Amino acid sequence: MVTGLVGPNGAGKSTLLRLLAGIDSPDAGDVTFDGTPLHALAPSARARRVAHLPQSAQAQWPLSGRDVVSLGRLPHGAGFDRLSEADVQAVARAMSRTGTTAFAGRRLDHLSAGERARLLLARALATEADVLLVDEPTAALDPAYQLEAMTALRGEADRGVAVAVALHDLALAARFCDRLILLAGGKVLRHGAAAQVLTPALLEAAYGVAFELVVLGDRRLPVPIARSGPTGDER
Repeated sequence: MVTGLVGPNGAGKSTLLRLLAGIDSPDAGDVTFDGTPLHALAPSARARRVAHLPQSAQAQWPLSGRDVVSLGRLPHGAGFDRLSEADVQAVARAMSRTGTTAFAGRRLDHLSAGERARLLLARALATEADVLLVDEPTAALDPAYQLEAMTALRGEADRGVAVAVALHDLALAARFCDRLILLAGGKVLRHGAAAQVLTPALLEAAYGVAFELVVLGDRRLPVPIARSGPTGDER
């Protein structure tokens, strides 16, 4: 299943993903994995079960694309000089699924921002974790590679991985996510199927912008049309 987190800037999407990854600790209660609190798992064990790609992920390392993706195998005890056959195959699969095989021998710091973003997504996929948490994976990509990245995440879900992805693009969210969680002000406004969440009334409440639904095939996609209420320039 692909669960999409949508909502305005500052709504809490990245914070929620960091909590689910065990990077941050909740103020109260526990985040559990199969009934076990995340903080009770050894870091390496947690990293094998939960892969996290942050929104701010940036890298300018003088490493080859293949070596960058191989970093996703570190939780399994791998290193550049000790990749098992299983590691090699996992890296190859991740690069194939993200369309980055052509970058295998190229240095990361010689690639464009979009190409680096795709390799970092491949690195997350290479871990082959049970849970994949991805924050704005399409932000640096052109439309063709946005579709490719989301198709890769959809494929991971179809293989049984639990995928949670934070998105600003509501059309991508409607197309690729099985369920959506709409956040605003650190609270959940609605969760459910896209048709239940992406309604003009709910979206206006979350974003402060009026929306219309445009029918495209069998989908109804929300399009922002005007800011609701007074703007800062009005007296």
